[in-house]
Amino acid sequence: MIAPHPELAASIIDLTQRFDARLLCRLRSGSHAYGLAGAHSDLDERGIFIVPARHYAALDTIPKQISDAKSDNVYYSVQRVFELLAEANPGIVELLYTPADCFLACDPALKILFDARALLLTQSLVRAKIGYAMGQIKKARGQKKWINQPQPEAPPNAEQFCFWIPDSQYAQTTLPARPRAIAELPLPLAHCHVARVEHGGHLFRLYQIGPEARGVFRGAGLPVCESIDKERERSSYLGLLLFNEQGFQRAKLDHHNYWRWRTERNDARWTAQENGQLDYDAKNLMHCMRLLFSARQMLDGGAPLVRVSGAQKTELLDIRAGAYTYPQLIARADALVESCEADLPTSNLPEQVNMQALNLLCLSVNDAAV
Repeated sequence: MIAPHPELAASIIDLTQRFDARLLCRLRSGSHAYGLAGAHSDLDERGIFIVPARHYAALDTIPKQISDAKSDNVYYSVQRVFELLAEANPGIVELLYTPADCFLACDPALKILFDARALLLTQSLVRAKIGYAMGQIKKARGQKKWINQPQPEAPPNAEQFCFWIPDSQYAQTTLPARPRAIAELPLPLAHCHVARVEHGGHLFRLYQIGPEARGVFRGAGLPVCESIDKERERSSYLGLLLFNEQGFQRAKLDHHNYWRWRTERNDARWTAQENGQLDYDAKNLMHCMRLLFSARQMLDGGAPLVRVSGAQKTELLDIRAGAYTYPQLIARADALVESCEADLPTSNLPEQVNMQALNLLCLSVNDAAV
């Protein structure tokens, strides 16, 4: 019995008890598999587990994969592996080409799959590698927003997304119906009540109540409307409150995502950006360029490139170290893509994976592993 990674042990035990699952494979992935690991590189792990076929005929939902909270360690079911192989998923194909020194444990039943991995080398796989790599390269500067514009620790406040359109008695110094910052309101919102404007969406009538008011924002942090006596409406009406709820919800999501990233990130990875030395995610670009090298190697008649060495390794480590500008890396990537696209039509690679052969391979692996 192959022992699972400690963070996935409980999930594997649960699968074993419920579905007779068995862990077939554990291996190092990521930078350690690529030969690009540094002193601060995470130890990522991938694996494959199997659930006997009879359980798929029942009504229970069988997980396709399990992972830890950060998805550093992920195990795939055999069925999920073959689903992804049918889609020419670069990561799963590369899993089958992982160097031998990265294997922590492997069941002999998987030998059938590893022996047949050349079946998976297709033009579709080359295109998938190129598409994913270029998509990530184009977004490589996306983290700059988080790096250079950090979010405060306190989450957004709904009042920050409110605007006051004063009643005429308060609007003598401005043109009519011009929204003002809520800070210009002559009293705190906590001393006010609101009533929704009919057909007005996020538009509310605003009333001055005083210290006894229950406030505008309560509970879920959204405006809570009150019934206002008609006589009080006339005497306490302040104007209209415009609440940009969409902007508020977007700001809350941005704040949540920033602090989740900030909590989970590898700080060593972002030092150069936070010091203003780089304007892109150097580690991500290094891995994207490796994918393009891998696509080029497949067209040259080789297997996908996982473990790098020589000049390619030097270039990739230079990218991670920030030795190139972003325009230089874009130019390098564009040249690789152009060469790959030029050679694809005359490649010896089949257009798509042979689905009949892949299906038979899936059945063989399941038969061998039970």
